[in-house]
Amino acid sequence: MTAHDAAAALAKSWRTIIRMIEREELVARMCQGEFGPQWYIDPASKPALWLACGHAAPVPAIAGDPLVGLTARKRQGILDRHQVVKAFEDSLAERPDGYGKAQWARVWVEAWNARHPDRRLCVATLYAWRRAVADAGLAGLADQRGGFAKTDIDPDLWRMFTGLYLRGAGMKLRHCYDLVAAEADGRAWPSLRTIQRRVESDIAPILKAAAHRPKEFEDRFVPYVRRDWSLVPAMECWVADHRKLDIFCRVPEKARRGGRHTWKRIRPWIAVWIDARSWYPPIAAVYGEDEPDAIAEAELFAAGVSLHGAPRQAYLDNGAGFRADAFSGGRPNRKRRAEDDDGAQVNPIMAELGVELVRFAQAYDHKSKVIEPWFRFVSEEFDRTWASYTGYSIRTRPGEVDKIPVDDLPTLEDVRRIFLAWLYETFCRTPSPAEAAAGLSPLASFSKHREAGRTYPRPSDETLCLLCRPSRPVRVYQNGVFVPEFDTWYWHPRLVERQGSGRDAKRKVSYRIMPGRPERVFLFDEKGRYYCTAEVAPGEGVNPLIDAEKHPAHARELARSLELAGAVKRHYSRQAADAVAFADNMLLAAQQRSLRQLGMIDETAAPPPAPQTIKIMPHLETAAQAMAAEADGSAERARADTRTSHAKMLDFFTTKDGSLTEGEPQISARRTAPTPLDLIMQHEQAGPDPADAGGDRPTAAGPAGEDDPWQRETQDTEER
Repeated sequence: MTAHDAAAALAKSWRTIIRMIEREELVARMCQGEFGPQWYIDPASKPALWLACGHAAPVPAIAGDPLVGLTARKRQGILDRHQVVKAFEDSLAERPDGYGKAQWARVWVEAWNARHPDRRLCVATLYAWRRAVADAGLAGLADQRGGFAKTDIDPDLWRMFTGLYLRGAGMKLRHCYDLVAAEADGRAWPSLRTIQRRVESDIAPILKAAAHRPKEFEDRFVPYVRRDWSLVPAMECWVADHRKLDIFCRVPEKARRGGRHTWKRIRPWIAVWIDARSWYPPIAAVYGEDEPDAIAEAELFAAGVSLHGAPRQAYLDNGAGFRADAFSGGRPNRKRRAEDDDGAQVNPIMAELGVELVRFAQAYDHKSKVIEPWFRFVSEEFDRTWASYTGYSIRTRPGEVDKIPVDDLPTLEDVRRIFLAWLYETFCRTPSPAEAAAGLSPLASFSKHREAGRTYPRPSDETLCLLCRPSRPVRVYQNGVFVPEFDTWYWHPRLVERQGSGRDAKRKVSYRIMPGRPERVFLFDEKGRYYCTAEVAPGEGVNPLIDAEKHPAHARELARSLELAGAVKRHYSRQAADAVAFADNMLLAAQQRSLRQLGMIDETAAPPPAPQTIKIMPHLETAAQAMAAEADGSAERARADTRTSHAKMLDFFTTKDGSLTEGEPQISARRTAPTPLDLIMQHEQAGPDPADAGGDRPTAAGPAGEDDPWQRETQDTEER
């Protein structure tokens, strides 16, 4: 067959046939033709050419030819298709009048399918066969792609390629092919596409995964350990992870013009700690569109430890939220940062809480995560019950979920409330899906399957607060620190020295709260060091108009608030007065030193003589003595009250927790002493003094013209 005839049979150009001859894809040789030397091709080198020559017998094998010929089934299929085309061509000449070619083709195909149900075809296929026969004759119906037999490959070259490809280390298939092709040196080495097919069919998937995909090799081919959690007691190991729920909810966006709030569609996050034995969740939380970070996970763990105590082991996810240095110890082969002033390494908080061993799941390995089956159970039993269910993949995503208006979606608060209610009221009280729970509910298994005789200590709140999220620096007011999360004021006596912080950042404090524990907050100074534990401020949530008899607790709280206000006022007013007095004394001493240096102070001047006491009226003298005694008693009582007040203030400002003494205030006992009026009445009832009977009033000798001494004494007494 000439090259021109082969090009017509294969529906290719003459230049393509020449290139195939040069690549030795066709067996040919140069011979003298009618118009000079030209290429003559052996039809047996290509099955389509062999059939185009009219041969129906098997193609003879040619030495060195990579194709061994068509199978009998393939040859019979080509002949059957050619017969179908020939039958249709014959029917076109005999079609009834009024039928066009397209209409007759549809009728003929329907009749063919009715007579040959096992060899059905369509009009498009029939037209394609007609075009192939018209273009290349019978050879047009042959498969032009080849591939009827495997291409010859030199065994040594194939072994070399296999070794290079399985070396890994980033060896790409094309690079390995080029290296082997450079060493072929005339030996059989096929095209790159042939090698790619041989790699897919001949090299075992486990070898390819071990060389190029270690993660897939570990997940698919390496046997894994099937854990038996019935051997582990409850409260021995907690497992933690977080994921997105397979539902949509809505959260408010930022305010737009006019102050209108719009909603946006999100998938909420859940963070859960579960017990490995019972699948009971000691603590769980629902978050918004932001993934929970390390602080959020630490707060959640602190809340769980405060309720149930610390487990002995923890099995955590491999994400950054669980790998924080201060929380779990950080990633291996990474140097911890020194947080303390003395440069000491940070001790993980989980170790401080008594967690003896912390394990991390393998990255991106769902089999190593014990909590993944629990998440699948939640997706099936909880997520699917919502109208806004999104599906866990693209294949399971309902098409109607995107058509739900945003305003019809549940809010984040609704999802949080319903999820926690379902978790602790339904899931924890029905039989647990965990095999190790032995048919009990998660709550019952969590209580029953614990280690006998073991106690679960609960760390102090001061230790747990280190896992909580610190707030920004806040100002200290006269009522203490306001915490908007609880909408409450908190007070501690040490906060007095930081009042009025204003712009002074050194006086501000930051606080940490325990979720669900509004009775106290933990305060830290400007450097993040623990400062004090503040409790709810006295007088929080009371009113002076309440009935004390009906609400004695409110009355006591109001009394504590008033007593605190008075104590603070007196204490710091006295401090201010002492400071003023000290300054006045210093100023007076400075003035005296200046006057002495100027010689304006007479140091030799003698003091004036003391006046002589004259007894004028005995009964008034008695009253004066009583008044002096009363004054001494008042002074003594004042000193006693002052000492009592100072003692109470000292107790208040030096007590460990800063709480006031409950109950009624102590009233110091007063000494009963007669008043001046009582002494005068007793003197009048006793009658006049015999020494004064029959005599005039005593007079004092003095120069003529002076006032009566009696008159002066009476005026002085009245003034006193």
